[in-house]
Amino acid sequence: MSRTSTFTSSIALAPFDATRTRKYQEAWAKRLSVPLETTNSIGMTFVLVPPGEFLMGSPDSDKSASGDEKPQHRVRITKSFCFGVCEVTQAQYQKVMNANPSRFKDSGPDAPVEGVLWRQASAFCERLSRRPGERNDDGVYRLPTEAEWKYAARAGTVTPWFFGNEGGSLTDYAWWSGNSARKTHEVRKRKQNAFGLYDVYGNVCEWCSDLYSRDFYRQLMELDPVGPDRGVAGVARGGSWINQNPAAFRSACRHILPDRSVVGFRVVRTIRQLDDKTPP
Repeated sequence: MSRTSTFTSSIALAPFDATRTRKYQEAWAKRLSVPLETTNSIGMTFVLVPPGEFLMGSPDSDKSASGDEKPQHRVRITKSFCFGVCEVTQAQYQKVMNANPSRFKDSGPDAPVEGVLWRQASAFCERLSRRPGERNDDGVYRLPTEAEWKYAARAGTVTPWFFGNEGGSLTDYAWWSGNSARKTHEVRKRKQNAFGLYDVYGNVCEWCSDLYSRDFYRQLMELDPVGPDRGVAGVARGGSWINQNPAAFRSACRHILPDRSVVGFRVVRTIRQLDDKTPP
């Protein structure tokens, strides 16, 4: 079957550059009659991520890749979603959960919350969805799937890092062992990717909704993969303040059962999908 017969050719097909990324976002915001960027009742900012098609996993040519990142295969995200422009902060977590498990409280209320278990991150999403001022027909909060996270992180790129083929520019985009002073830092202080997301790499690893299975990619699921029915609770993405090897921050890298002090999360806000709206 040809690629065009499998996927709608007018959807965003990686690779695409930063200019096209912005155009896709603006076109889909207009098509769905939603703002490109929104702020919710507790001050969390979200940006619209349009549907698109990309390569999930790592190619055989990537010598830093682990076996669980293969085989590389084409995946399509069929629905737009709103993604937090940064990781959930300590202050935001406190507002919803009335607690702050973070080890690095001295980093300040605008540093990402960490010390959060996978189930606690999911509980945060559920409570936020029920919070006064958030309950409506437009959508709910949840953790991103691995596929959604990677698609949003790549932002149209096909290189190991969204900023290129080499990790030498990591300090410009991430808090990692090379510049973190062994702690977290306030969000939105490094450069963003083309979708407008900050701290995609570094600061804290980010929980995804998927359970982990080493061989899950071998199923070659093309449409909106959601992870296996059984597996280890929680896959994390993005690397953290403690990681020393730039390879740990590659968009394809999967982190399993990270230490609680290095993991936090960012959330998806679903939006009302209109059946009569086709790709622009």
